[in-house]
Amino acid sequence: MWPEAVAGDKGYSASELRTWLQARDIEPVIPYREDESGAHEYDKDQYRERSIIERAINRLKRHRRIATRYDKLASSYVAMVTFACILEWV
Repeated sequence: MWPEAVAGDKGYSASELRTWLQARDIEPVIPYREDESGAHEYDKDQYRERSIIERAINRLKRHRRIATRYDKLASSYVAMVTFACILEWV
């Protein structure tokens, strides 16, 4: 299952990435660099919501075990991320 849209900053702006995303019906929400050619259109409202995700990830990275990814198994890592989310919420 693919996401509906993928947001990124100008560092991820590349025509190959945009083509790959559009081939899978994923909307790229990535601003264009000034030296790129193209329509230079993206959903600015969705792009503004990107900061919410980044702030949440930065809060989780305060937990050393999550930031350095000590866990070998994905299930253990997800459990620790869940636990860290609970700690942040409380």
